Amino acid sequence: MYKYSFDELIVCGILRYLEHRDPEKMANIVVGDKARHCLICRSRWQVFLVRPGMADDLAALCRVNEHFIP
Repeated sequence: MYKYSFDELIVCGILRYLEHRDPEKMANIVVGDKARHCLICRSRWQVFLVRPGMADDLAALCRVNEHFIP
C-alpha cells in the first residue's frame, strides 16, 4: 500500500539514531516515540514491522506539510 525509504522514515521522526550506544551490543536505530504504537522493532536483525491495521496511521505520521513563507 505504502512505500517509504529508510531515509524518509528518519526525516519524519519515525526512526531515529541512538546517540550513545555500544555497537557490539545494541542496534543503532530505534523507533521514535511518535510511532511506537505503529511499529514493532526486532533489534536482533534490525527489522521494523508494521503492526496489523496500523499502516494508515503510520502513513499519516509520514506526511509532510509544506508551508511557504512569503
